Amino acid sequence: MSRKSLFVSLVLMLAISGAAAARPFDRLWVFGDSTVDSGWYRKAPYSGVAKYDAYIEHPSYGVGRPTSSPGLMSVEVLGAALSLGAGPQNRGGTNYATGGARDRKANNAASGGFPNAVPTESQIDHYLAHHDPRRSALYLVSSGGNDVAFAVNNTGSIDPDTYLRNAANSLARKLRELAGNHRRGARYIIVAGLPQSFGPATTRQYRSFYNTTLQARLTALGVPYVWADVDALRSLIESFQGHPPSPFNITHYTNANPACPTPPPNPNPQLSIVTDWAYVCSQSPHAATNPANSEASEFADDNHWATGAQSVLGSYFYCLASHVWTNLNWPTSNAALPFDCSKFPIIQ
Repeated sequence: MSRKSLFVSLVLMLAISGAAAARPFDRLWVFGDSTVDSGWYRKAPYSGVAKYDAYIEHPSYGVGRPTSSPGLMSVEVLGAALSLGAGPQNRGGTNYATGGARDRKANNAASGGFPNAVPTESQIDHYLAHHDPRRSALYLVSSGGNDVAFAVNNTGSIDPDTYLRNAANSLARKLRELAGNHRRGARYIIVAGLPQSFGPATTRQYRSFYNTTLQARLTALGVPYVWADVDALRSLIESFQGHPPSPFNITHYTNANPACPTPPPNPNPQLSIVTDWAYVCSQSPHAATNPANSEASEFADDNHWATGAQSVLGSYFYCLASHVWTNLNWPTSNAALPFDCSKFPIIQ
């Protein structure tokens, strides 16, 4: 090899190693429910609910994410900003999240929800069975919303406080297991909170109780986590409603005017999709419903965020991590980030 060739090779090697060093994490692992599900049900056995799977099981339909597809979920936005992937684990990615998942309980006919949802703790167990937690990886957990919904819908048959306390404490113990010890285990964990300021009074009460319980238990167990205040973020997004312009380019607020219209009713009422229809929404002409104003909308359906809000949330996750873990090798600039960190005064 000539001196010139050797010099060029060395320059390339240094450039490659420099690019790697500029990345703060080498993997992004995700666990939770539909708030971070990047397409788990696109692979058989799908969701287990025929009226959804009639669309999801056809890859050409472009559905299967709980957002206004083909827009990205927040964790995919975060992954892109970190030069990492966040695709569903059952398709070779690093995202174990499945829509409808509760913290530790499996769904059934009595509980409702997608029967094929994998509980968040089981997702972590599956990860731990095949991987050693890495101190060089970022972990993001977003769960508990379906436990609150179950508690709200079953107040006559369970004690909601006991149920939610057990769910939150159990998840905290599982995250303690993920964190391992001081020498090995996950070191960088983001835990997303529930939007406790929104929804009916009972839902707000239970979300607040769940958030408080989970944070207290995580702290007591010494889990190295940072709390993602999704409640404060949603309040910030909606604070510009009626007071434009929004720094996040959101002009369609709340789930009263979602990006994805409600699918047309089926002659058989049992086959009509009347909730969570973002799973069957995309720009494909074969989808059950087609989105409009995706980039400018907060909600895709009655529960899930549209492309615009997902971009805000993904940026917030990135900015929160870079604000808390300043010791890591964060890029000096990141063109892949949809929104600059200065737009999030809630973490400044």
